[in-house]
Amino acid sequence: LLLKPVVCPLQEKISHVAVGYSHIVVVTSEFKVYSWGENGRGQLGLDDYQSRNVPVLIESLNGRNIKSAECGGEFSIFMNENGIVMSCGRGDKGVLGHGNYRDSCRPEMIQELLAHDCNVLSCGESHVAMVTKEGIVFVWGCGDCGRL
Repeated sequence: LLLKPVVCPLQEKISHVAVGYSHIVVVTSEFKVYSWGENGRGQLGLDDYQSRNVPVLIESLNGRNIKSAECGGEFSIFMNENGIVMSCGRGDKGVLGHGNYRDSCRPEMIQELLAHDCNVLSCGESHVAMVTKEGIVFVWGCGDCGRL
């Protein structure tokens, strides 16, 4: 096994990377967020459903100070430096946390979590877990097989 660096077309320092089954999200040290890959459910957060082969800036997240992202199965979750959580992509099974089962091609705040400061996020294929700065755990999405 030979590991070697990949040449990335971004000219900015990448501080965080998240990899899903068919898409990638990176966050830069300047809080810019880029995504690429398949986008059939809006998981790239680019306000459309067109797949991309190169990193594209998620302009709707500019100024939101996103510090990390996670990729699930056809969805993405973003956390800003104040612990606010946003999501986009595949909405079935409630995986986006928006209180409905609709897809969203633009990142939206998870309103139910605004009273809690997120510290850590993690995604599975169809579910999400979050730990607040106070140590409270929230989970949402598909609960099959005891996942929730």
